[in-house]
Amino acid sequence: RGLNIKNQLFSKDAKVIGNFGRFNRQKNQKYLINFLSSIHKKGYDNYYLLLIGEGELESELKNLAHNLNLEDFVKIIGFQKNIEEYYGTIDAFFMSSIFEGLPLVLIEAQSVGVPILVSDNVDKTIKINNNIDFFGLEDQFDETFNKLKNILSQGNQKSNLYGGEFDVKIMSIES
Repeated sequence: RGLNIKNQLFSKDAKVIGNFGRFNRQKNQKYLINFLSSIHKKGYDNYYLLLIGEGELESELKNLAHNLNLEDFVKIIGFQKNIEEYYGTIDAFFMSSIFEGLPLVLIEAQSVGVPILVSDNVDKTIKINNNIDFFGLEDQFDETFNKLKNILSQGNQKSNLYGGEFDVKIMSIES
């Protein structure tokens, strides 16, 4: 079903970057839209951004996408009960949080094996799979884009969650 959603929302050759969560200052989705604008200016216009969630910055994010002429490339959809189906629509998960602990959404993304790029403000112990990399919010967009292309080239991976620190069976025994 995830592939059907992707085909409905995006062109065939689309590289879809996803971010699922509250639209607020902490989650910093403005960074993602500005990043997308930067790579489009360099000719990488087959990249799209899928933002799923809700929050006080939703209209600001839509306005930013509009002002940067990205309204066709930034899809903002509200809260989804069937979020697991949307992991199948994205090529990479991109989290640009200003501060964060151990976000559940990154555990979910790793459990399905999707490549992940995450700001180095997130606790590094979140890294379970090998197709996750960290970037600095102060890094040049070119440097961050190289990291994104690198994890995209690795593709989806079999999850290392089973038998690991976040395995549900182990977690339930410990609690």
